[in-house]
Amino acid sequence: MDYSAFSYTDPILGNVRFSKLEVKVLENENLQRLRRIYQNGFLYYVFPGAFHTRFEHSIGVMYISSRLYESIHQRFSLGRPDDQEFQEFRLAALLHDIGHGPFSHISEYLLERFGIKNDDPSYNLKGPHPYHEIETYKKISSCRENDPDLYKLLEDLDPEKIARWSIGEHMPDEYDYWIPELIKSDFDADRMDYLLRDSYFTGVAYGAIDLPRILNKKTFSTCDSGEAPRNKRRLVIDYKSGLGLAESILIARGQMYPMVILHSTGRVAAAMLYRAFDALHREETSNFGSIINRFMTCGVVEPLIILKSIPTTEEMAERLLFRKLYKKLPFRYLEWRELHPEVKGVFEHISKDPSKLKDWESSIERKICEEVLNWSEEGKIPPIIVDIPAFKSLDESKALVYDEETSSLQRVLEISDVGRYLRETSINKWSICVYFDPYVKDSQINHRLSSDNSGIGKKVKAYFTNGEAADLKPK
Repeated sequence: MDYSAFSYTDPILGNVRFSKLEVKVLENENLQRLRRIYQNGFLYYVFPGAFHTRFEHSIGVMYISSRLYESIHQRFSLGRPDDQEFQEFRLAALLHDIGHGPFSHISEYLLERFGIKNDDPSYNLKGPHPYHEIETYKKISSCRENDPDLYKLLEDLDPEKIARWSIGEHMPDEYDYWIPELIKSDFDADRMDYLLRDSYFTGVAYGAIDLPRILNKKTFSTCDSGEAPRNKRRLVIDYKSGLGLAESILIARGQMYPMVILHSTGRVAAAMLYRAFDALHREETSNFGSIINRFMTCGVVEPLIILKSIPTTEEMAERLLFRKLYKKLPFRYLEWRELHPEVKGVFEHISKDPSKLKDWESSIERKICEEVLNWSEEGKIPPIIVDIPAFKSLDESKALVYDEETSSLQRVLEISDVGRYLRETSINKWSICVYFDPYVKDSQINHRLSSDNSGIGKKVKAYFTNGEAADLKPK
């Protein structure tokens, strides 16, 4: 297969080459739409360079996963990669993010807040998968019926295989599980690219990994897992040559997530978007489904233009467009160690259900606004926002490590002190943020927020430290 039909100079990876078919797939509207979806939602409000998109990230994942695929084939004398299989693999990596909504994972969490799911037992996927991965699978696997332009490009290949590989799934009768695991797994090309790309475009030092060494060393291996009903060749980390490099990826992600992805300014912009949709759900119940469907097909700016055209969300949309954001109350964060045990218990009970977290946030916001600000305007977006994020676990800690000398297979947590430490301390990087509206129109509330900012902050903090917030848990 000739991969010199077109070349692209990537600021992270250098020269990336494409086949003629890949050039045509790049021109498909599914890929071109990714040019209008920023990788990190609203983080460009914090880091002015963070305008990188899912489009170049998809190209990066194709490049890195292809290099790993070729490396494993060569190292284990698996023979020359089959041309069709390699092309299907590269396309799976290239198309792996076409199911994303306009603000990347923010859009996904928005849907989860309203209990909107995208799973269907008829797909026969091992799962579970987040919304955007199911959407990716649907777009590729059903292209014959729903996307003739894409099907015309893939008709000589296997769209079902490409669709499954793109989300890390294997074909039902497949032995080489390691192939799709290069694209989606606990340690994959997706994570490697976004760590490097986010670090580069935000300008921070977190997230740096030694990609050339990872690609050229025996970082990854394959071995029979011994799982029922039959052995499967899985992607594993090589104990001798790869564990240290894998730990460097763990450290990079462990720093990047709390310091960059969970930056308080990016969080408040997302929280304002969520509150706009909460109001929309209350006021436009009959049209909400069609608005959501339209929203999910957009790029970055279009959703805010749509929201600006609806009276219920016009003001919030305009503020998001021009960065007139809520501000943090004058305590830095509410960390896990500061919370009352009953508040911790409520969170642990509902932390995996965004719809219940939404209801809990709303109840706390209303209570605070009524008692502290004497504000109780039903149906309106409150002047105080409580942001309680879902807890993000360290998924990579489940990855398998293979020791060739002893033929033993263990999880990272069982043998890596770094992995155990990061897993155990990750809860300490979780925090609640509380924000107030500095542009609120009510003059009395505006005066109170600006003149007694510190006092209000102490009262709000007390809700979480004395246990009152636990009394407002959703049923």
